[in-house]
Amino acid sequence: QQAVAVDPANDAARADYLRLLIEQGRTQPALLAQARHAFEPVAGKVMFDARLSALGLWLAACEQAPQAPSEAELSAAIAANKRDFDARYTLAQSRFAAGRFTDALDELLEIIMRDKAWNDQAARKSFVAILELMTKPAPKPAAAAIPSSSAKVYASPNAVVASMIIAKDACSGGVTRSSFGTNSSVIA
Repeated sequence: QQAVAVDPANDAARADYLRLLIEQGRTQPALLAQARHAFEPVAGKVMFDARLSALGLWLAACEQAPQAPSEAELSAAIAANKRDFDARYTLAQSRFAAGRFTDALDELLEIIMRDKAWNDQAARKSFVAILELMTKPAPKPAAAAIPSSSAKVYASPNAVVASMIIAKDACSGGVTRSSFGTNSSVIA
């Protein structure tokens, strides 16, 4: 919350904050209203950010879950009619809201396999959102992996000559194999 307050344009911090609010909102419903309030400033960016889109769909599922029929009622409706996509989708959304991602994916996949265009591809969109939420964010680069700006890279003379020959042959359309080494050394 502090990171969002300091830099409201930091979408990564906002996404982490939203995820925390939604996870805790499953047991403390008042936090869902706070999550909706935190989501509103980035709601227009969901087309460009898969993580924010996924969080928006998860938030919507959490907000709708209290009004949904029980899981037993939905399962009975599905048992009576395997193509009852409304019941199957509602069951998937309830499971999505509860954080039972794999169970939700199973129901969504049933819809997608039977009719992927159903309800403006709602099942596919939810499926992709859940996969996005299950994917760990890309790690930030370690400081040791980034060379300092004062480090200079020197290529051996053989590597320079080899790259010139390859570049010349690439321009003429020929392919040449070089026997020159490509040793380089880093001097800090």
